[in-house]
Order: sequence, then C-alpha cells, then structure tokens
Amino acid sequence: MKQIKIALVGQPNVGKSHLINAISGAHLHVGNFSGVTVEYKEVTFQRGEYEIKMIDLPGLYSLDAYTPEEEVTKKYLLNEEYDLIINVIDSNNITRNLTLTEQ
Repeated sequence: MKQIKIALVGQPNVGKSHLINAISGAHLHVGNFSGVTVEYKEVTFQRGEYEIKMIDLPGLYSLDAYTPEEEVTKKYLLNEEYDLIINVIDSNNITRNLTLTEQ
C-alpha cells in the first residue's frame, strides 16, 4: 500500500480540522474560535491503494511564530517529513490568508 503524509496548515479557524473530518470520517474537535487545535493531531485512513496520514496543525498567520501554538506548527514544518502541504484558506479573506502561502 502506498503511503502519503499530508500536513494541513492555515490561519486559525479556517476549517483544517473540519476538512480532515469530512475527508476521513474522523471526529476531531472543531470550534468557531481560535485555539481549538493547540497540538498537532494525526489521522490515518485509506482511499483505494493509498494509506493517507493527514496532520492537523495548529493555526498560524505566518512562519514568524509568536504563540506556542504557532511554534508547534513551525517546528513541525521545519523538522518533520511529509509529502505534501495543503494551505487551507478562508475565501472571505484571501489576501490575508495568502501571506502564509507566499512564505
């Protein structure tokens, strides 16, 4: 079975955990406020011939980490191995959300 490891990044409260729940059938805690995800969480599921591991990272605005949660995400991105990064953005505020994408 082929394995894919995907890191989900994005600003707080853009729907990273909700996206993982919708795709995988997981039940990660979601909320309509910042700070729901304060540590990274891994969800593993299968699709066809793939075993997919999605990493739900705490929200951050840029790679210039200011909070402990942002530091968790920054350290993960710099030190861990993954195959793909998906930057989840809020379509109601694209300009602000693309700062992280540009970095």
